[in-house]
Amino acid sequence: GSSEVARRGRFQVWRCDPVGIAAGDTASTHIIKPEPLRFPGLAENEAWCMALARRIGLDAAEAWAERIGNVPCLISKRYDRLQGASGEIVRRLHQEDFCQALGYPSSRKYQQEGGPSLHECFQMIRECSTTPVLDIRHMLDAVIFAALTGNADAHGKNHSFLYAQDTRRMAPL
Repeated sequence: GSSEVARRGRFQVWRCDPVGIAAGDTASTHIIKPEPLRFPGLAENEAWCMALARRIGLDAAEAWAERIGNVPCLISKRYDRLQGASGEIVRRLHQEDFCQALGYPSSRKYQQEGGPSLHECFQMIRECSTTPVLDIRHMLDAVIFAALTGNADAHGKNHSFLYAQDTRRMAPL
């Protein structure tokens, strides 16, 4: 496709129709996760699982599979952005994954590698969430859903707190 660089004040956005890459301090609206060569079909599988999660009533980010060039990708709409009526980003919302919140380096995201346990995650929710009863249920639903869908890659960076106004709540899956 065609490409261009658009400048708006201090923001610079590189566009390659229909995908644009945020540059500088411009906030992105989506996350693009290219499919690894060693896991063919992963993008489609993750998109299907996210759609299933939403369909059965779980709070899950909007995501879909799409090819960019010849590369299958999972595209996920960011849930940590507030947008204005015309689509412009109003501001970022702060989020903190469970490794960060519990003081684990990202290199130790798996429990078997010294990362957070489910017990620690549930305890943190009890102590830190502004609505622990709802967030404990959200986390339990996420754990059950991961087990039922065969997600063997669950870890401490998959779950986050989202900070908005005076609340600290579990972020969508």
